[in-house]
Amino acid sequence: MRDMDTVNVASDRASAHVGGGVIAGHLQEILNSHGLFTSTGQAKSVGYVFWACGGGYGFYVGIYGFGVDQILRARVVLAGGCVVETNAESELL
Repeated sequence: MRDMDTVNVASDRASAHVGGGVIAGHLQEILNSHGLFTSTGQAKSVGYVFWACGGGYGFYVGIYGFGVDQILRARVVLAGGCVVETNAESELL
């Protein structure tokens, strides 16, 4: 997953495309360079997507919500190998 360590901030700065291998510290560095922030866990070495999909508990839950609440859409690989975009299958998100 570490090869999927990408963060691309949208031109309107309202969202970012985050690769499945991004660690929290790297995500925060990239977002900070754009003047942005999202909540992450307490350890900057934790994978962000794993943390968020596990609920996303952290220091900023009371202000920004859980990490899972920050996910707008996702590309999901189902058990049978089919790749699905959650904007087409919203129940998966």
